[in-house]
Amino acid sequence: MNDTIRDNLYVVDTSSFVELNDKYPDYISHFKSIWMLLEYLIKENFLITHEYVIKELQEKDDDIYNWAKKWKKKKGHFVKKVDKYCFLNYIILYMI
Repeated sequence: MNDTIRDNLYVVDTSSFVELNDKYPDYISHFKSIWMLLEYLIKENFLITHEYVIKELQEKDDDIYNWAKKWKKKKGHFVKKVDKYCFLNYIILYMI
């Protein structure tokens, strides 16, 4: 795995997930590697999102919501619960 990827924390918002799913759906074999990379980053705690993203995706209730819901249920830190400042604090602490 590229060191640049492992040295970063990726915080993904709703629009990124929706766009990714629209342009690079995981059911097309050419795009499987993109989704495999995302899942690797989630497993290794390099890719996170916040609970509001899951709520927004739930309104669409499509493939991307089901994918995110699956990862939310798995043990790990993919979905962060947030209050006014805790998400920002998490990101700052990660960068130190």
